[in-house]
Amino acid sequence: MKKTIHIMMLIAALTIAWGCSSDSSDGGNYTFTTAATRPDWAVDWHNSEPVPDWVEPDQNLFEHSMYLILALPQNLVPFSTEDDLMAVFINNECRSVSKASPLEDGSMVYFINKVRGNDTDKEVYFTLKYYSGGLHQTFVIDGIDQYVPDLILGLDRDFAPNLMAGSTKYPYQMMIDPVMSENLPFTPSPDDLIAVFVGNECRGVAPAQEALSMVIYGRHEGEEATLRYYSAKTQGIYTLNQKLTIQALSQPIEVPLTF
Repeated sequence: MKKTIHIMMLIAALTIAWGCSSDSSDGGNYTFTTAATRPDWAVDWHNSEPVPDWVEPDQNLFEHSMYLILALPQNLVPFSTEDDLMAVFINNECRSVSKASPLEDGSMVYFINKVRGNDTDKEVYFTLKYYSGGLHQTFVIDGIDQYVPDLILGLDRDFAPNLMAGSTKYPYQMMIDPVMSENLPFTPSPDDLIAVFVGNECRGVAPAQEALSMVIYGRHEGEEATLRYYSAKTQGIYTLNQKLTIQALSQPIEVPLTF
C-alpha cells in the first residue's frame, strides 16, 4: 500500500514538473510562448499579378502635356526590377507609361512621365498606377494631383507619393496607437515588438516604443486580427485574447493592450 502511494505521489510530482517546463502558458488575457530570439515579423508584400498591358496614348490626339518626375519610395526600391511600370490615368484613360530609371548605385529609382492632355483636362485630378516587378503587385493612388499643362512636377523637390497606401493586395488600411496597460507582466525594452496578425499572416509590425500611428493592412474589411507582443526581457511572445477589427479609417484609433 505504501509503495502504491509513493508511486502515485511520484507521478503527480513529475506531472507538475512537466507542466512547469512547457514553453507556453495562459495568463488569463494572453497566451505566453517562449522565443529564444527576436521574431522576424514582417508584412509579405508579394502578390501574383501579371505585368499590366498599359499602352502609351497617341500623342496626336492631345494638345499639350506636363511632366512628372517621380521618385520611387524607399520602401519599394529593393523590389524594383526591369518590369516596373508607372502609368498616369485621367478619367480612366491612360495618358502616360514609363519604365524605371534607377541610379547607378541602385539607391534611388525614378520614373519620368510625359502626361498628355487637352484643355478639358486642365485642373482635373489624375491617378497614378505603379506596377512593381519584384512584388508582382499594382499600387493605385487616386486624385494625387491636378493636370497642369507645361508643368514639371518633381523638378525642384522629389515627388514620391506613398504608393503603399494604394496596395491592391491590402486595400483596407488603418492606423492604431497601442496603449499599454499599467500592470505589465514584463519590463518594457527598446527591443520589444508589437505586431498584428490575421491567422498566421503578419499585417503590421513596429518597435513597441515607436508604435504610434502603426499601420495595419487588411485584405478585406471586417477581418478579425490578434495582437502579439514580443518582450526581450522575458524572451517570449504574448498573444493577447482581445480582437482587432480591420477597417478603412483615415485617423488613428487608440487600442488598449490588455495583458
